[in-house]
Formats: sequence, structure tokens, C-alpha cells
Amino acid sequence: MRLSITAAKVVSIGIGLYLLLSSHRAAFEIGLICGAIGLIACVSAFLLNQSRLYATLVGISILAIVCALLIVQISRFEDPADAPEQWFSLTGAARPIYNQSLLAELEIRSNISPGIYVANGTIQGQAWKKRRQWWFAEANPPIREKQFPVLLLLKGTEYFPGCRIQARVYGRGVPEHLTDSSFHKYARRQGATSLLRLSPRYHILSTTCPEPDLRIRIKRRIAAVLSSRLTGRELDSAMGFILGQAGYMDRDLKQRATELGILHVFAASGMHLAILYGLLLIPMAFLLGRKHPVAVCAPLPLCIAYCWLLGFPVSLSRALVFVSLYALSCVLNRRLTSKETILNSAIILMVWMPREFATLSSALSFAAVAGILYFSAPAISIVSVRIKLLSFLWKQSVVTICATICTAPILVLALGNHSFMGPLINLLLVPLTDLVLPLLFLATTLDLFGFGVIASIVWIPARGLTSAFVGITESIAPLSLFYKYDSPIALPVCTAVLLLCLLVWVRHSPEFCGRMFRFARAATVLLACVIGPPGALLSKAFLPFAPGFAGQASDRFEKERKRMGEDLLSIISRSPDDDSHGESDGS
Repeated sequence: MRLSITAAKVVSIGIGLYLLLSSHRAAFEIGLICGAIGLIACVSAFLLNQSRLYATLVGISILAIVCALLIVQISRFEDPADAPEQWFSLTGAARPIYNQSLLAELEIRSNISPGIYVANGTIQGQAWKKRRQWWFAEANPPIREKQFPVLLLLKGTEYFPGCRIQARVYGRGVPEHLTDSSFHKYARRQGATSLLRLSPRYHILSTTCPEPDLRIRIKRRIAAVLSSRLTGRELDSAMGFILGQAGYMDRDLKQRATELGILHVFAASGMHLAILYGLLLIPMAFLLGRKHPVAVCAPLPLCIAYCWLLGFPVSLSRALVFVSLYALSCVLNRRLTSKETILNSAIILMVWMPREFATLSSALSFAAVAGILYFSAPAISIVSVRIKLLSFLWKQSVVTICATICTAPILVLALGNHSFMGPLINLLLVPLTDLVLPLLFLATTLDLFGFGVIASIVWIPARGLTSAFVGITESIAPLSLFYKYDSPIALPVCTAVLLLCLLVWVRHSPEFCGRMFRFARAATVLLACVIGPPGALLSKAFLPFAPGFAGQASDRFEKERKRMGEDLLSIISRSPDDDSHGESDGS
């Protein structure tokens, strides 16, 4: 029975992804038919209560109900309206046009990250510049009334849904057609049909915003508290930690975090929600017990409130479903396996937010947690360590490697890059993040509720650890070993697939692995090293034979390596006489 239900869940997820990625628009009647089939199968299974037929009918009912709910959701999707041809009248010129412009009104629809918005645009008219004055010509009513979605890039003032921006579109701030680049694909997934970059100084004429809602007011209050306590990159990092958006970081620090493979720390992820859940679970479990219904359910309202504050991002929503299923299993006194938890959360998320489910962020989130839940236990058992400190380091290393081997193929296939220092850097900085986040959450909460004196005490270690995190990130950035690949057939992909096969073999063949213990241990260590820093040397060794397979080091890494080499050569080439002359001249 379990096999039938699991197969039904897997098939339903596969069908759902096909429908979402193929942009299939199904009719509402199809959803009703699937729901009716699922209901009939479920009732038949309950009445017959026979083992094989019962399991088959339960599987069919799950498959049909999930597909019905998903199709009903997809049928509500609306195709984005195409922008009128006049919107691109200034696009494609050899040089920027400064004596002609479009007047547009942009209404913010959603805020993706700081400075990136999805807006509904309308063309108000055209203007021509003569003798340093703009002459306005109003657009025709059909053009003025047509709205079309635009991905708006606008740094500076932070806007929120409902804000209306009157903009002059000209010069370098003209609409762009969406191409096949990764960022433009992301814009298309957000429902936009064009991209527009504006400058507050040159393009914005006026803005009108309604009263901010409760969520915006809380975010602004948090930003004000952090600004009063921190400055510079420490402030940017704290904003990214608490509000879960890497867009608050400056471009250089964000690039360094990307090349080190630690950008996930600044994005709203399961780690943030797990720490928030644990802040209440640990004291409640100490008083009532680790699986007491009150202890496991008490932190859920706080987790839901945090997800609501951040707008229910897909990775955070996945973690919320995880902890909710865990709490439900404790209340019902049932045990959920890793496979059931992953499949159930995937089905719930697919029906709840289908557009967000079929994204790269969702795939990375599920891949990382699947690698940790499914493969960490058998991988840890390969090597037995009795010393507590070494055992802790070994477990952290295995968790990092298991997450990396599942996310590396996706990153290489989707983005064409891989950080070979990622596993080693995560081993250092993720435990540090586990210390920084609780202190930042606690200190900010105390400030919000007016406990300034106690908050000042908590801010001392929080500020120090945040500064240490930023300092470590900046100091080890030249050693990132960040490689870009011209082909999806790359070393991290092949290595990760081999290591995944090995871990599946270790998990499902324990008796055979007991006899092949040495081979399994050696293969695991070897393949883990290939994913990590030694893999960069192998990648460079393969360069003459297969450029696409090997990849090229990033420009930053090459520049830093040359600079460090020149400094080392200058130190070696200096003679003791030069130093003595310099000292005598200075005296």
C-alpha cells in the first residue's frame, strides 16, 4: 500500500510540474472531472477494504485529487497582456535618445526584492524637447487604458504595492525586450513582458503612495531598529539575515557571497525558520517534553507570522509546511519518514502556490533538504568517530556535502557556475550563522517591544558576530574558486551524480556495504573532495581536453590570484640592502 501511495504522489508531482512548466491552461471542468474520479475511487476503496485493490484505489484517488486541485489553480492563471508597440518606440537606437520621451504611469503590483518590482504600466503620452522645454502630446484612449506588466528596476526609495509612479521614459531608461538570459527568464516567470530600468534623479516625475499596511510598517520599524544599532556592511548583512533578502546587500558583498557559495544564508530559507522554531521549542521541550503537542505546536504561530511578514517566499513556505507536518505527526502520534515528509510538503506547496513551486528557488530548496534528510544518516555511518568535537565536525561536513551534491547539478545546469570552496566555507560560516541569527532575532524583538536596556546587552555579541561574519566573508573571498561553465556537462554535475548513486547504494544495501566498507569510505571521501577545493585542480587539469567540461575561473579570482602572486614576488625579490637603505633614508 505504501508503494502505491508513494508512486501516486510522485506521479502527481511530475504531472503538476509538466502542467506548470508547459504553461498548460486547463478548463475548470477538467478539474471537476478529476475531483469526481478521485472521490469515487476514495469511497470505493473505503467500501471494498481489500489489500491490493484498496491500495490501488487510494493511490488513484490521491493522484486525481491532487491533479484536480492543481488544474483548478492553473485554470485561474491569466496570461499577461503584451505591451503596445509604442512602448518600444525608443528601444534599439544606436545612441540614447534624449529629445523624445514617453510619459508612463507605473503602479507597483508586488515587491520582489529591494529595488525590483512588478508594476502595471500605462502610456500617458509622448513628449518632445525643443529649446529646453518638453512639449506633451496625450496618447489615444485605447493606449491610455491598456495596462501591461513591467519588471521595474528602481534603486533608492523603497516602494510598496499601491504606489503610483509618474515617469519620463527616455535616454538610457527605455524598455527592454525580454531575451533568453537567466534574469529575463526570471522576469517572465514573474508575469512581466518587458524590463525597465529607471533612475530616481532623471526619470521619476512624481510619486503617490497610499497608507502603508501593517506588514510594511513592521518592516520599516525593523529597518529603523537595525539602522540605529548597525552601520555599513554589518547593517546590510543584518537586514539580509532578518528580512531574508540578499538585495539589501551592496553589489560587491553580494558578489563575494555568491562566489563563496553562501548567498543562501541571506535568503529566506529553512534555516531561518528552523532557528525561529527552535527558539521557542527548546524551552518548551525542556518543560513539557520534546514531542509534547503543546511544545511542538506553540512555535507555529510565530513561524506563520514570520512567513507572512516576508510575503510567504517559496523556500520559507516549504519549511513552514515541514514544521507543520512534524507538529501534526507529534499530535497524532505517528511517525513520518523523510520520503513522506518531502513528498507531502511538495504536494501541499504545489497546490498552494503553483507558480512559485515551479521555480529554481523551490528546486534548490527541496534538493538541499532532500539531500540532508535522505542521505546524511547513511553517509555519517560510513565513518565512526568517538571524539565529540571531531564527531560534530564530521556531521557538519556530511550535512554540507549532502546538500551540495544535490544542489550542484541544478546550479551548474541552470546558472552555469559552481563554487568549489562552497562546502568548506559553509562548514565555517553556517555554524556562525546559527549563532548570529538567534541573537539578531532576540535583540531586534527586544528593541521592538521597548526593552532597550536588555537589548543593548544582547546587541554586543550580535554586533560582534555580525562583524566577524562580514570580515571572514571579505577576507576569504579571493579563495572562492568560483568556476563558470560553458556547457552543462561539467565536473560538479558528474561528481554529484556519482556520489548520489553511491549514497543510494549505501542506504539501500547495508549488508553488502558492510563487506565493502573500505571501498565506500574511500569513494565517499574521494568524490566529496572532487566537489570541494581539490575539484578545482581537477577541473583545471581537464581544461586542455574539454573546455566546456572544465570551465573557467571567475575574473575576480584570476585578478586576486595575480595580485597576490605579484606581491609575493616583490617581497621575495627585495634584498636586505634595499631595506637598510630605506631605513637610513627614512632616518
